Amino acid sequence: MATIYTFGDSFSEDFEIFSKERFKKTWRYDYIHNFLNGNSPETFSKIIADKLNYNHECKAGIHGAPNEGNCNQSMFNNFFLTSPKISENDIVFFGYTSPIRFKWYNPKSQILNSVLPNNLIENVSDEEVNAMEQYMLTRDQKAWSDEYVKLEVFIKEFAKCKNFKVFFWSHEDLIYKNLKNHIVNNTNWLLGKDIIDNNYSLNILLQNNGGYSICEETKNQNKDSHYGKTAHKVLADLFLKEILKNFDL
Repeated sequence: MATIYTFGDSFSEDFEIFSKERFKKTWRYDYIHNFLNGNSPETFSKIIADKLNYNHECKAGIHGAPNEGNCNQSMFNNFFLTSPKISENDIVFFGYTSPIRFKWYNPKSQILNSVLPNNLIENVSDEEVNAMEQYMLTRDQKAWSDEYVKLEVFIKEFAKCKNFKVFFWSHEDLIYKNLKNHIVNNTNWLLGKDIIDNNYSLNILLQNNGGYSICEETKNQNKDSHYGKTAHKVLADLFLKEILKNFDL
C-alpha cells in the first residue's frame, strides 16, 4: 500500500498527539476535549489518505526529526531524512511556513533552533538578540522565498526518479505574494491560482467554502488560529479534487 507523507509546520501536524495529558495546557488540547468531546479531528492529509486507501505518515512540526523545528529549513531537512523510505506511487505534501522563520544556534542546548518573530532564543547576549533581529529584517523579501524554488527543482526531479507525486501549498499569504509567478505556472502547487485570486489568502478561500480556524469554530472561546475540523475537511476536498483533475494516481 502506498503512503502519504506530510511535511510542514504546526498547520500540518496531527491532532491526536495534542489529546495527551502532557499537552493539557495547549489550546489544541482544550479544543479536542472541551469542544470535540475528546475526539481528535483528522488533518487534511489523513482525510485524503483514507479516501485513497493510502497509509499516512506525518513528519510535520512536532512529528519531525529530533531537534528540528517549525521553519522551512526544518521542513526540507525532515524530507531529506525521510526520503530513503519514500517509494513508488507515494504522495508527498509540503506545507510552507513563514519565510521569516529561520534557524539559529542555541548556545545552551548546542543545537540549531527555529526562530520565530515572537520567539527568539532566550538567555543570549544583547548583541546576539540584535543579530537575530537584524537578520529577520529582510526575511520577508522575495529573494529569500526564491531560495525555496531552487530546492523544489531538486525535489521534483527526485520524485520523477522514484516515481512518486509531490505537492506544495502554504497557509502563509507572503509565500503566495513572493512566489506568484512560480506558483501559477506550476501544477504541483495546489490551489495556487484560486488562492492568489482570493487576495493571496488560503484562509479566505477556506472560509468561502465553510472551513474555519479553531478560534472561528469556537466563536473565540479558544484562541488557537490553527485550522479546525471544518478547515481540514474543506482543504482535503479542495486538494483532492485538484489532484484527481490534473494527475493520474
